[in-house]
Formats: sequence, structure tokens, C-alpha cells
Amino acid sequence: MKKLTRFLITGLLFFTVGFNSFAEESKLKFDSNKIIVVGKVNVIYDEDREFIYNTRNIPETLIESPDTYIVPYISDPNETWWTDKTRFTKENQIEYPIGDFFIVQYNIPKKGEKILQFRDGFSMNFYSSIKASIDLPLPFPFDLEIADNAFAIYIGTYNYYITGDDFTIVDIDIVDEYDQAQEELDRALETHCDLIKSVLQFEKGSL
Repeated sequence: MKKLTRFLITGLLFFTVGFNSFAEESKLKFDSNKIIVVGKVNVIYDEDREFIYNTRNIPETLIESPDTYIVPYISDPNETWWTDKTRFTKENQIEYPIGDFFIVQYNIPKKGEKILQFRDGFSMNFYSSIKASIDLPLPFPFDLEIADNAFAIYIGTYNYYITGDDFTIVDIDIVDEYDQAQEELDRALETHCDLIKSVLQFEKGSL
């Protein structure tokens, strides 16, 4: 992937959580052993979506379905990987319509530094179908430090610009939608929770 990333962030990102119309009800609960991570994915695709529908054998029942993205699992190095991932998928909504905020909870590492390592990106399903799935890699790997007394962290809105029938990613923006995230946080929790800013730690040589 060409590294044409435009970074529209200031180095500071924000604490929040999201609400999403794709979910029937929120699974979100405060848990001192977990951290809520929130963000959003947008995809700007300059080709005809109907071409995808006609060439990927999308079921007719999905013709009105939204394009969706899936939030990656971030492991706790102290947990058994498969057991923890299974629990993560059961306890969280991990698939969201493109353009909606995601809300997931990750385990806070029990030993060592309280850091989540983001290495895997998102995946996207056109028409919500696995038959039309593409990868949306992160523009850079980063570590997310969990501050003391933090409940939730906002990692930004990721705009992917995609072209052609080979789905080439030509650009990625990361933008701040803090105000909208605060609104979604309050709506999801049905109470107010202050958003606290946090600094991402970039992997050396990633920028």
C-alpha cells in the first residue's frame, strides 16, 4: 500500500464510547478490568458498488444491507488467546455499518504496563457479506496507554479512500470527531462520562 497517509491528528486522542444503530441494544457495562475503546471507520469508494454485487455472488437478501466493518481483537498477553478472543466476540458488538462509531471493551493487561498494542486493522464487508470482504489496515501500528482511572478511549475516525476493482487504498485520514463521540458516549451509557484525552505511542519507524 502506498504510504500517502495524511495525518490530521495533533498527537492527542480522546476518551469516549459509542452508540450504534446496528445493535439492538448496547452490551456496554462499566468494568474495572476492561477499557472501552471507540472510533469510527469511513470508506470513500470511487467505483460502482453494483459491480461488486453482480460479481461477488452476493445473496439477493443482502441487496439493501449496509457496508460494514469489523473491529479487530486486541489480545491481553496474560490471557489464553483463543479463550479470550471467544469471550471478546461474545461480549462485544464487533461489526458496524460504515460511518457508525464502534464501541468495544478490551481487557486491561493484568501484569506489566497497561498498554494495548494495535497491530491489526479493520476488515470491511460490502453489503454486509463475507463474499465481498477487503482489509483496511491501520495507517501505522501504535500502542495505546491506558491512564489510571480511565473508562474509555477514543482512537479517532479513520477515513479510507479506495479506488478501482482491486480496492487500492490511495489515502487514509485520521480525523478528530470528539464532540460527536462525546454525544454517542452519553447516549450509549444513558449517563454522562467525561472524555479524557490520551496520547498514542507510535511504533518506532512507523511514521
